[in-house]
Amino acid sequence: MNARVFVSLAAFAVLLSACETTGGGHRIPARFDCDDGSKLSLVFDHDKDAAVLRLPKDRTAELPSQHPGSGMWYLGSGYELRGAGDTLNYTAPDHPQIRCVQTH
Repeated sequence: MNARVFVSLAAFAVLLSACETTGGGHRIPARFDCDDGSKLSLVFDHDKDAAVLRLPKDRTAELPSQHPGSGMWYLGSGYELRGAGDTLNYTAPDHPQIRCVQTH
């Protein structure tokens, strides 16, 4: 993992103070409330350099990091997460982008 991405993810992890870490801190769960009223649940998996998005019906989508210059950017399986700090923009297949804020 490149140093800049690690620093960005580490800074984001600090903001996730309401979340518990598992596996020695390599997997950080996070929950977000979105502007359209939906909720977003995911796990930042530092070992895989990816975000794992929890989907309905016990499905998941693994979104590899796209290594942005700053902030975060995960893309895969038709889903995209981009943002910085405790705010991200979430795009799902065939749906408009929505803004989501991490819950505390």
